[in-house]
Amino acid sequence: MLEGQVNLFTMINCLHHFEILTNSSRNLLNYFVNGFKFKLVLSKNTGIYEQYLVSSNSINFLITSLSQKPKETPQYSTSTASDSYYNTSLLNIEQTDKHLYDLVLDKKNTVFNAAFQVRDLDKILLNCKNHNVKIIKDKHELIDRDHGRVQCAIIKSCVDGVTHSLFDLKNYTGKFLPGYEISSRLHEQVASSMTFATHFDHLTYATHKNTSKNLIEWYKNIFNMKHFRINRENDENGGLNVRTGSSGMNIKAIKYWLCAETGVEFDKSNATPSPESKSFKFVISEPLEDDSEVTSKNANKNQISIFLDEHNGPGIQHIGLHTPDIFDAVKASKENCNQIKYYVTPESYYQSVSY
Repeated sequence: MLEGQVNLFTMINCLHHFEILTNSSRNLLNYFVNGFKFKLVLSKNTGIYEQYLVSSNSINFLITSLSQKPKETPQYSTSTASDSYYNTSLLNIEQTDKHLYDLVLDKKNTVFNAAFQVRDLDKILLNCKNHNVKIIKDKHELIDRDHGRVQCAIIKSCVDGVTHSLFDLKNYTGKFLPGYEISSRLHEQVASSMTFATHFDHLTYATHKNTSKNLIEWYKNIFNMKHFRINRENDENGGLNVRTGSSGMNIKAIKYWLCAETGVEFDKSNATPSPESKSFKFVISEPLEDDSEVTSKNANKNQISIFLDEHNGPGIQHIGLHTPDIFDAVKASKENCNQIKYYVTPESYYQSVSY
């Protein structure tokens, strides 16, 4: 490889996990464990929050519950595995950016952290400094005496209320992170028995009209991610527009999906760690209408505008999971968990030419 050629590639190896902040961990665990057959591999009380790690194959969700937050915030060191990195994730945000901390807590139920396994942590942090991106927790090490060490950092994303934890795991042999060690036997069960969902496919950001370009540029500048086109037609934003059709029966559903989509993806030339994880995409969806162009009633709004209202602004609207058999997965999830609801997708959503 030529010197400096790494700059041509994304500096992310894969999506490591998502962290969800919730005030109803029992309901969320029911969704994952009963509805989609995830394994509950860890539960712990940090003294500040209750946390649960649920896994299926290469998919990991860390669920953090607000229910155990004390009145006073204790101080932690992050020098050893026992003082786990995720004992301090929200504390680091609170100590560095009180506005962001209050914003995350105000949402109460939100995906606030998309964590990446990275291939060049130093370069990413340099890009952050060059583009005035806030570094919430600078580069530091987590040490596990049995499994090695992890270099990591936390940065603020370009979307309010969303952060990115960054992990360099090349000197770590554990199954998740120091302080969250999973037994090899249980890890093998998770990898072999789960068939509903195999890996992360994409996440979708919901954002305001005419702001997706800024998000795309941010991810290109910080992670060297690549802009991809959803629409083969010559759309200036490379997006897919789903518009109202002529069928009166479908108008309400189609208006619900009245949005444009575009995004960025990991460079497919990455060689690690698996073919599935190389294809992860950030889909950025924005309404085709301004806030002033829609009424205050949700029935007259598209799905993105509804999310922006209910979520108090932009954020991670949904996470796409890959399943080898979608019919079986949907049927079984409904049978196992009556709380799971599926949206009815209008036919016009699949009639547009896309790649």
